Amino acid sequence: MTDPAALADGDHTLFLSGNDGHAKQQVTELLAAYGWSDIIDLGEITTVRATEMIQPLHLSLVGTLGNEHFNFKIVR
Repeated sequence: MTDPAALADGDHTLFLSGNDGHAKQQVTELLAAYGWSDIIDLGEITTVRATEMIQPLHLSLVGTLGNEHFNFKIVR
């Protein structure tokens, strides 16, 4: 999380959810300082449920790939 460039030169996506706009802006600035460039704000805190559902897919990929050195990219 603190070094997105360690994988695919940082070309992957991070999702953000929350109800406090000021807090989300601060988090976005912190993530940008770490090197994140593709941050998608999904909206209010209830949208976090969608990102939680990525966990089963993540675990399946860990088993298939044999490691956790991967991430997701939203291609627009």
